[in-house]
Amino acid sequence: MHERGPGNCSTTVVGRSGPAKLAAIHYRFLEMPVKANITRLDKGELVLSHAIFRQPVEIAFPKPSYLQEGTAHATWECPGPFGDLINLAA
Repeated sequence: MHERGPGNCSTTVVGRSGPAKLAAIHYRFLEMPVKANITRLDKGELVLSHAIFRQPVEIAFPKPSYLQEGTAHATWECPGPFGDLINLAA
């Protein structure tokens, strides 16, 4: 990937990656603790970086409704400051 490609994007989403890849020039905007966290992300977790956020934000996709336990209508709440805004009712 060319250096100017990622630098031209306002939103960057990074999934689980190894330390060798995160050492590349494309990921220099990430601080070391964030890079360490990226190496330990689980399936369905991503780190989103955008200029309007002061820190990169960790996002997670919910489990499919057939894998969720509980009620017939599956809901998922985001663990964070916008948790009350996200409600995926099946």
